Amino acid sequence: MHAPHHETVTSSTLPRDTIRRSAIAAAVLGLAFVVLAVTVALDRWTGVDTAVADWFVDHRTPALTAFLRAVSFLGNSPQATLITVLAVAAVWWRTRALAPAAVLAGVVCLASFLSSATKVLVARERPPADLRLVYIRTHSFPSGHVTSTTVLVVGLLVVTAGALTGAALWLARIAAAAAVVLMAVSRVYLGVHWFTDVVGGALLGAAVALLGAVVLARMRTAAPAGQLP
Repeated sequence: MHAPHHETVTSSTLPRDTIRRSAIAAAVLGLAFVVLAVTVALDRWTGVDTAVADWFVDHRTPALTAFLRAVSFLGNSPQATLITVLAVAAVWWRTRALAPAAVLAGVVCLASFLSSATKVLVARERPPADLRLVYIRTHSFPSGHVTSTTVLVVGLLVVTAGALTGAALWLARIAAAAAVVLMAVSRVYLGVHWFTDVVGGALLGAAVALLGAVVLARMRTAAPAGQLP
């Protein structure tokens, strides 16, 4: 009688599992983003977007406006670029490896490009000017602030995977989710985006970050042990 065979989980098995799971998740989120973009272009969400915008306008207060202006300010291009550079530098310093830092920088740049390209393709008008508390001229879908916030925080979770466990990992995930939600709420509250704009930004940012997980896992699978740059 032969002893039952148990598959051995090796270090190479884990990256392959990561590749499969991350690729599936990125594909699902990417498809959801495309579907949302098409339906937004066809004006299928007008009722929902208008109702959400009206609700936020009805609940504005001076204190909340000041706080959410500050949150939104952090997502402006100069501030977001500085935060990204600091994050990439911190990843390189912490890991002493080029690949995780390069992947993080790459996904942020790719998400920014796709967000800008989609704005041009969909060409959605922003909420009416009398609702806006911030001056802005570009198209509305998707939210660039939410895209950049999402891809950065999810990207950080991706490139630091394994460094955090237990309660620390859950705290990092909660902090990442809170950052995305706060940025999304700030953009709708300030009247510069529709609800579906911020949803689209979150979907796009998460999809690109998970694509980065695929790239990083493939690099780790291909590199000899201890040789990942």
